[in-house]
Amino acid sequence: MPDWSIRIVPVNSSDPAGPAAFEPQDAGPGVPLEAWDGDTVTWNNTTGAEHQPWPTDTNYQPLNVSRGDPGYMSDPIAAGQASRPTYPVNLPPPPSPMPYLVYYYYWGTPPPQPPPAASYLVHYYCKNHPNEVSERGIIRVIAIPSP
Repeated sequence: MPDWSIRIVPVNSSDPAGPAAFEPQDAGPGVPLEAWDGDTVTWNNTTGAEHQPWPTDTNYQPLNVSRGDPGYMSDPIAAGQASRPTYPVNLPPPPSPMPYLVYYYYWGTPPPQPPPAASYLVHYYCKNHPNEVSERGIIRVIAIPSP
């Protein structure tokens, strides 16, 4: 699986410690990164300030994750450094079959289960600068097509 890079770049090149933006590989700042399910992502901080990518909900409210959790993205990234650990992008697991089993037990054949997600959006921001709109990003995780 490929390893994708998102550069953290200054919004204004004359102010490297000022506001930043997330610039995905092969795209411009503010454009979502498109990655396949199972790929990995690293962030490279080219600014003069520390940043920390952090998962959020769709309204850019932080999620409660800790290092080692599946949603954890990176430790703080010092100026001129790369992120650690590497962030694995994955589609969410399929829904639990339990409601279908209960339905089958009581009423017979259940309706078909919904198909797995074809894509999923992972929203994130810089935990150190949560109110800086330019320091928000999206990773679009795409399901690997069946052969």
